[in-house]
Amino acid sequence: MTKNSLFLFVAMAALLTMGVGCAKPSTNNQISAGDNASITEEFKTSFKSMKEAPAPQTSAVVVWSNNDGYTIIVPKTESVSFTKNPATGKPFNPAPLAEAYFAQELTIVKQVFTDRGFTLNKLNSIANDYFSIQAYEKGDELCTATIDMGNYSLTITCGNTLVEAQNQQFSFLDALKLKNTGKTVSLINQNGLFFQVYVSGGQGSGGGASAVLKKEGDKYRVLLFDNGLPSCDTIDKEKIPYDMLSISGKGECFIKGGDSLTKTRLDSTVNWKTYTDAKVGFTFKYPEGASNGDASGLNYHITVNDLNTMVDMPLGYDKANALKDKKALSNGDPSTSFGWSVKNSLKMLNIPNALAKELTVLGQIDVCDVQFSREAIIYKDNYQIILSWWYGGKKIIENNPSYFTEDIKNCGSEKMWKEGTTFYTDLVAGITDSVSQNWFIDFDEIVKTLQFTK
Repeated sequence: MTKNSLFLFVAMAALLTMGVGCAKPSTNNQISAGDNASITEEFKTSFKSMKEAPAPQTSAVVVWSNNDGYTIIVPKTESVSFTKNPATGKPFNPAPLAEAYFAQELTIVKQVFTDRGFTLNKLNSIANDYFSIQAYEKGDELCTATIDMGNYSLTITCGNTLVEAQNQQFSFLDALKLKNTGKTVSLINQNGLFFQVYVSGGQGSGGGASAVLKKEGDKYRVLLFDNGLPSCDTIDKEKIPYDMLSISGKGECFIKGGDSLTKTRLDSTVNWKTYTDAKVGFTFKYPEGASNGDASGLNYHITVNDLNTMVDMPLGYDKANALKDKKALSNGDPSTSFGWSVKNSLKMLNIPNALAKELTVLGQIDVCDVQFSREAIIYKDNYQIILSWWYGGKKIIENNPSYFTEDIKNCGSEKMWKEGTTFYTDLVAGITDSVSQNWFIDFDEIVKTLQFTK
C-alpha cells in the first residue's frame, strides 16, 4: 500500500464513502436497466438479489487523493447501498476477505464502469479483510465502490465536481500546511473575507478541528486553528466575525492574565454603545467611536417619521412612497426604491414585530458623488424608521483605486465611480479592502441588536 493510499484509507475509514453516476449500454454480465439508466438504476437492477439499504451518512461525499499530496472532498451526485446476508456469502478463507465475499458483485461493478469509459484509480483503491474501496474515474467524474464487512454492505457513490472542489480546497490545504497528511477540509461558513473550515481525516487524526482563515489577495492567512478556546485578543485584533467561532470554544474565548486564563462569552457588541428611542420604543447597539453626524470614519443617523404627518423629502423619501413601501413589504416585496439605491441591495430584513428592508447607496444624482451608505427602513405601527450607517472620508477610495476614475472638468480632483456596480458585487463577495468590509459587516451586526421595547 502506498503512503497516499494509507492516508486515504484512514480518511475513508472515518468517512466510509461510495459511488454513483450516469448512463450505460447493457452487457452480457448483468441485467439491463435501459440505455438511459443512471448507475444507481443499473446497480439496483443488477443487484436484485441483495437488499437495498439506506446509504450511510458518510456516502454523502467522495474522498479523493492525487499524486501531489492533496486529499479532496467531492460532494456526491448520487449513491446507493446494498447488504448481503452472511449466510449466502462465499467462504471466508480467500484474502482479502471483503473482496472475496463480494467477488461476484465486484465483477459486475468493474464491467459497469468499464462499459461507461471509467478506469480504475489505484491510488484511491484499497483492500483488506474488512474494508475495501475500488475507485474509478472518468474526467471530472469520480466513483467509488466501498465494501464494509462490519455490516456486509456494498455502497456505490459518485461525484462530478472535482475541479470545483480542488479550486477551493487546495488553497485552504496549502494555508493550513496539510499536504501529504491525508487530511481534508470542508467549508462551514463564510463572512466577507473570513472563512471557517472543518479539518478531518489523516493519520492518527482522532477528532476533527476548526480553523478560521482570512483571504488576502489570492492567498489565505490562518487566524485560528485549534479545538481549544481562541484568544480574545486575537479575535479583537483580527476583527474576526463572531459567527466564525461557533465551533471553537462554544462561543467563548480566553483572556490571559499572568499565568491564568479566564473564559468569557463571545459577544461582538459587548463594548458597543446603546442608542435608545423612548418615543417609538426601540434600541440598538453601535460600535464605540462611531459618530451621530458626518465625521470622517463610521457614522450613524436615525430618522423617525410619523406616517400621518410626514414631511415629503426628495429621492423617494416621501409619504406616498413610504406607504407604498410598507404595503409592498407586507407582501414580502422590498423593491420600492429610495434614493439611488443599488438595485441588488434591496432585501428584506427580519426584525421581530416590524416590517423592514435594507438597501445600499453608493452615490446620488451628482455623477461626482461617492457614498458608502447602508440603510435599514423599518415600519412599526404608524412610524417609518430609517437607520443609516455610512463611512465618511477617503480611506475606502484610496484602498480600492481600481473602482474609481477622474473627471477633472466636472469633478476636479475628486474621484468618481468607474465601477460602482462591480464594487458592490465584490463588497458582498468579501473581496474589497478591510475598511469597506468592516463598515459593511458592522451594519449587519447593528441590525441584529435592534429591538422594540413597546
